[in-house]
Amino acid sequence: MGKPYGVVASCDARGTVTLHLPETPGPAVALVKDGERALAHAYELDSSPGFERFVFVTADAPFDTELVVRNLKQGVALPRGFAIWAITLEKESLW
Repeated sequence: MGKPYGVVASCDARGTVTLHLPETPGPAVALVKDGERALAHAYELDSSPGFERFVFVTADAPFDTELVVRNLKQGVALPRGFAIWAITLEKESLW
């Protein structure tokens, strides 16, 4: 069974963190069971070199997006009780 609260964020090679769900700082969202849901906006990779890492963080209890943002910026693990799924996109120059 999945955890009921979540945040989707990304962090680039420059250390810039972007929130995608919710889109503004504050409490994690209450997740909907059974099925996929599209985010309100698409995301376009910017000019930051290197990589873009997307994370989906979930927990059993409510938490604040600041915890995810701070840990991504510092490159440290989240406390026990959080689940994290991540994908890293490597950016390559065509020239």
